Amino acid sequence: QQQQQQQQKLRERELAGFAGLKPISDEMNKYFEEIAEDGKDVEVRESVFSVLSDVAKKCFPFAKLVVFGSCAVGLCSKKSDIDVCVRMEPESKEVQELIDEHKTDENPDAYKKAVLGAIGDRLEARDDFENVVQLLDIRIPIIKCKHKATGLEADFSFTDAETHEAKTHCLRRFAFAHPVVRVLVLVVKFWSGQRKIRSSWMLNSYAWTLLTIQFLQQLPRDIFPAKNDDENIQNQNQRPASLDAELDMLRDNIGVLLLRFFDFYSKFDWNRHVVSVRLGRPCDLDWRASQIRQKYHKTAPNANNHKRQEEEFPSLLSLGEAIDKAAKESPENIFSAKKKKKAAQQNDGKNKALTLVGFQEGQMSNMCIEDPVDPTDNVGRNLRVYERVQIQLEFARGRNMLQNLLQPPRRGPNQNQNRNFSLKDLCVPPEWIVMQFLVPATRMGAVIGSKGANVDRIKLATGVRIIASPKENNVKWRYLRLDGQPPNVFKAVNMLMNKITQGRPPSLHILIPNEHIDGVMALNPPLRRICGQGFRLRESIPEDVSKGVSPENHMITLKAHHSKLINVVRHIIHGLLKVGADENGHYELPRKKKEEQEEEGEAADGKKHLKQPPEAKIA
Repeated sequence: QQQQQQQQKLRERELAGFAGLKPISDEMNKYFEEIAEDGKDVEVRESVFSVLSDVAKKCFPFAKLVVFGSCAVGLCSKKSDIDVCVRMEPESKEVQELIDEHKTDENPDAYKKAVLGAIGDRLEARDDFENVVQLLDIRIPIIKCKHKATGLEADFSFTDAETHEAKTHCLRRFAFAHPVVRVLVLVVKFWSGQRKIRSSWMLNSYAWTLLTIQFLQQLPRDIFPAKNDDENIQNQNQRPASLDAELDMLRDNIGVLLLRFFDFYSKFDWNRHVVSVRLGRPCDLDWRASQIRQKYHKTAPNANNHKRQEEEFPSLLSLGEAIDKAAKESPENIFSAKKKKKAAQQNDGKNKALTLVGFQEGQMSNMCIEDPVDPTDNVGRNLRVYERVQIQLEFARGRNMLQNLLQPPRRGPNQNQNRNFSLKDLCVPPEWIVMQFLVPATRMGAVIGSKGANVDRIKLATGVRIIASPKENNVKWRYLRLDGQPPNVFKAVNMLMNKITQGRPPSLHILIPNEHIDGVMALNPPLRRICGQGFRLRESIPEDVSKGVSPENHMITLKAHHSKLINVVRHIIHGLLKVGADENGHYELPRKKKEEQEEEGEAADGKKHLKQPPEAKIA
């Protein structure tokens, strides 16, 4: 008991050094209290789910709806949508008849579209739902709808319900381990959404939840154990009072956890380590790959991989303890009995096509986040290299902003400048810019580099998305596009300046949309004055240009020294943000009315994928 009291005093003394984060901690707790759902919100959500279940039952009496996602886990806000999965037993006679009726040689799962389409048509016919959108031609068909009375939105899908239930069961054990988990997860999800790094094509909410839980697992192991540590999980309600007191202390100083969360992942080596909630700590990439290939693949690429020793993950938190060596052994019961039986029927249980890093084929491994339910699935599979750099830069930005609150106050008129900081400033949406260039075809090889090496180098350094038009015959000009935050785009242009310019003095060719050329030309100081005789404005683009370049652009040709060209680029970026950005400072290229009409037509065609009326489908 005396030792526990000494440790608690050390914790209090350690947290006293983070007194500057107390305002942020109070804001985070206040934000959680505002958005966290209470008992009344749960009742409203359950009533909407009951209505959705009745709609599905009227269409298909043998169908069952399963709630998954943040609502089922308990990590949702009051405005979170309801993720619903349609579940049917494939062994039943009714389901087999439905499968045989709609399946084709090209698409044996065509019945799923038919089921979702019938439910979508039924929702459109009802008066208590609006904004029903049927997206049936995408990789995972879904139906979106909104309940008029409550304003809650719902998403229907037809995916593996057993997998969703296993993920829900896994995350709920962590979500309700202590209130500090829900607070930190909701704040991280809010921050990542505001900073435009949480989406279906980057890292989704499930990935950010796993990242947060992995960080919390670096605290003492008996507080947040590993996924396969059933003994500790069952004994969470019997934790010592000292641990609960420590977590309560962290709840009052949760800004410290947010700072350490940013610091933890800003130093994370994604080329060597994998985030693994299943094991309870980040593990070595090669060691994990050898274990997974040995378990799920009969013929591993290297027969000696099972002898590889795992490298210890460096401890980044003072609150962390030594890694439990016993947890290095791969758990035996990863899947449930049903999951194992289903896998055995499909591919003899052990013959998954895996990559060298132990994930399923076709999944990128720029950021490896292991799914605790299926270790062969990478939750960060959609992340590209430049997007990973964007996320790493956001981690560093958050860490630096919070660390500034811990600096001693400045002297002089700006002494409180680093003290006037709030959670809103941390989560302010970033500015975004799109820059277009025309590059001589003879110079594009130098821009791209051997096998794209130069472009990859710039992506890694800046996090900017770079798109270059493909090589074509009899084309004098090729198209180059840069997307990213303004400072990063400016840095990328500076790194490419020697490659995209040609002649003496160097010449640069920039495309400006017709809608924004007047605003850019009205800049102060004028662009003509910066470049002098080297400024030329063309109201059309050249004819011998790559295919796909919009003709609705002006072309600005600049001939000057590199320093002047960079100065002009800085002013053009500022001008485009001023005349064409939205309220969040996001600038995109103007869209044609024809493109919008085509998208509306495609959406309308998607709703008419089945010609039978709803009554015929139900019959």
